[in-house]
Amino acid sequence: MKPTTDSPIISISPRHYIHVLNLNTHVTALVVGPKTYVCQQDEKVVLGPEELTVVPTMMYCVIRNPVIRDNNGVPVVDKFGQVKVRMGDEEYRFAQDPFPLYPGEALKDVVKPLPVVLPNSALRLRAVSDFEDGNFKRIAGEEWLFEALVHTILERG
Repeated sequence: MKPTTDSPIISISPRHYIHVLNLNTHVTALVVGPKTYVCQQDEKVVLGPEELTVVPTMMYCVIRNPVIRDNNGVPVVDKFGQVKVRMGDEEYRFAQDPFPLYPGEALKDVVKPLPVVLPNSALRLRAVSDFEDGNFKRIAGEEWLFEALVHTILERG
């Protein structure tokens, strides 16, 4: 969505964000509301205001080109201050607090309900890249079954 005004003052509502491009460094920054942001002479709003992505319980979404995060979950930035993304990769995100899309990230599709695996049935899964799943190390191309759990533990937080 393009900004609705060329005003240097942008009012960002709660649960909204904008992307601001610095025309000197060509670095795009993320600014999350609620905030009134004043663009400098060398800045331009290139996206927004956009709503944060909301993924409720029992739903998921797929993010294209997700940001690289350190061990503390903080996005990694290069020497110019631009967030680093895993180009061509996809990341599944499940129920969590509303979040903005960083510059370079894109929502692949709408937020969808999680598939339900019924008792005595399973989902056939295939790894598209190497990763570790708890105590299991999965290799790209490996296939396995995700079986339905007979007992479900509900937690209230």
